[in-house]
Amino acid sequence: MTSGGDLEPDLRVTSRDRAPKNTETKSAFAAKKLREALAQGRFVTGQWLRAQTLADQFGLSLTPVREALLELASEGLIEIEPYRGARVAEIPLVNLSEVYTVRSLLESKATGLAAARFSAEGLKQLTAMHADFAVAVTAGENERLRELNDRFHFFIYDAAGAPLIRQLIATVWTRAPRDTFRLLPERPDHSVRAHTEILDALLRRDPSDAERAMRDHIDESLLLIRRFREAENEQPPKRSARA
Repeated sequence: MTSGGDLEPDLRVTSRDRAPKNTETKSAFAAKKLREALAQGRFVTGQWLRAQTLADQFGLSLTPVREALLELASEGLIEIEPYRGARVAEIPLVNLSEVYTVRSLLESKATGLAAARFSAEGLKQLTAMHADFAVAVTAGENERLRELNDRFHFFIYDAAGAPLIRQLIATVWTRAPRDTFRLLPERPDHSVRAHTEILDALLRRDPSDAERAMRDHIDESLLLIRRFREAENEQPPKRSARA
């Protein structure tokens, strides 16, 4: 699931979010900001990460940014090519299956917990979020879907009252493809249907059904990605423009 590209999202930090002064902490700060950007889908698979641009946006020198890129490379989140630089890694299907297995376990559990904890006001807000997402799908506003999707999911996980599970979910999301709404034509409609089932179970305050609905949603998302990757691999290589 590749797209490349050199778009540079604005990752500039505010005055309240400046990195502390020692080099080790600056490196950890840069790594944290990059993980957050990956989790939020600010970068797409195959996108080049320009160390100087990142350093300028973070208000850092090149050294801690390069150390952060090496750290993320060791985690498999980015890949570094000699003489070219760093880019967002494409996760192999075998690893992606493991990522989605962990997502399914954590996120279904959080959704089941949330079913018993949601307030009436919280469910009202979640219903409104789902309506916004459905309107965006109908209007074909694919650029908004990732943000609206994230808001829907993490509103549920925040309601679970399980901060460790929520933190683990956010970490695992950094390893999942974040450009699927753009690359998979069937993904938006699939998500509307899945979110409808999840919301229905939460409105009925049924933990078991809520867990099942979230688990099915994540499992089907992996199936869509798998089909896309397999179709990509079956396509004949493109001819060189010079041929």
